[in-house]
Amino acid sequence: MLLKNDAVEFSASLENGGSQSIETDLGLGSGIGSYGGASENIGSEFEWLNPSSIRGSNKRRPGDPLYDKRILYIPPDALNKMSASQRPYWTVKSQYMDVVLVFKVGKFYELYELDAEIGHKELDWKMTFSGVGKCRQVGISESGIDDAVQKLIAHGYKVARMEQTKTADHAKATGGASARKLVHVFTPSTSDGNIGPHAIHLLALKEGCSGPHGGSSPVYGFAFLDCAALKFWVGSLSDDASSSSALGALLMHVSPKDLLYENGGFSKQTQQALKRFASTGEIFK
Repeated sequence: MLLKNDAVEFSASLENGGSQSIETDLGLGSGIGSYGGASENIGSEFEWLNPSSIRGSNKRRPGDPLYDKRILYIPPDALNKMSASQRPYWTVKSQYMDVVLVFKVGKFYELYELDAEIGHKELDWKMTFSGVGKCRQVGISESGIDDAVQKLIAHGYKVARMEQTKTADHAKATGGASARKLVHVFTPSTSDGNIGPHAIHLLALKEGCSGPHGGSSPVYGFAFLDCAALKFWVGSLSDDASSSSALGALLMHVSPKDLLYENGGFSKQTQQALKRFASTGEIFK
């Protein structure tokens, strides 16, 4: 699984329970953006979620070179017509389409639409048609949510929890809907449940060129964190553009669960190398 973001934002996210973006364009397995093979939103009540209408940031359609599948464009008029419970959910979800967003409702946690497909497929939760806006929904009582989150992470998904910050009784007494806030985003290498005997690595990688005037020979700066042992390494390496043997050796040695990199920061050769080494099943598994 691949994460992209800059290092400053990512460091803040680890401290504050914020988000990291998942890049899936390299096609490294079932991954989060592909929703582990979930179907393409069959039966959605929302037109802007249908494959024929879906748009990303700046209204870009799939196929546009700048299309970002992590972002969902929701027409302003559709957002304005949503109920007090719908609007906060879709406001957050539209910015985290690569994340399974768990939404707190009273004493239950619920998944909607594409995420509901994942809950049904991976956790065998029963699909119903209700929830925020009478859409597809699955859910579980709050007592079972921690185990469910860990199971999804074990399947390679990135999971976020959106919690109530104001109880229903408080909301009724003060007026307005129960306030909710995105409080934590979990990934396979940063989840609370990864401390154990086995190394779980988060690798950050930056590509540059070592040749004169930015020649074709790639050089990589890297840092990786063993989240189980709480150890941190930093280094660099030069590589051969045709074979990417040094990069392959690094990846096979570290066997990262997550890869952190700059948006648009990899050459086509590096992207191809990542696909090739990921296809062995030894990394990003």
